[in-house]
Amino acid sequence: MTGHGGDEFLKFQDNEELQSHDLADAVKQMKEKHRFKELLIMVDTCQAATLFSQLQSPGVLAIGSSMKGENSYSHHLDSDIGVSVVDRFTFHTLAFFEKLNMYSNASLNSLFNSYDPSMLLSTAYYRMDLYKRALNEVIAK
Repeated sequence: MTGHGGDEFLKFQDNEELQSHDLADAVKQMKEKHRFKELLIMVDTCQAATLFSQLQSPGVLAIGSSMKGENSYSHHLDSDIGVSVVDRFTFHTLAFFEKLNMYSNASLNSLFNSYDPSMLLSTAYYRMDLYKRALNEVIAK
């Protein structure tokens, strides 16, 4: 998910707002209805980590582009349309996957370790307490 964020909220296209308790409730309902066994939530927005504060459902792994009080930044501007077209966290996540081939055994641990705060200009946050498998055992595909 991406949009404009703040402390425990994410705003989509300056219109719809998702708060941390909304996310937690949606995930809880999906878990109760057996819609997932394991779920990876990725959020690229300012203060992304705060969206995960209310999560309680087992099997959820969450990663955010920035910590509470941190901004999440755009990567580059498209001069033809005059706006930024991708954020740094999303850009570096995509770059990680584009380097892999279909036979790669790269793990989520490899992905998470690839996030360099000096490249992101923020600190990626991982919420792993609800997720039981070791990240080096989860193949990133």
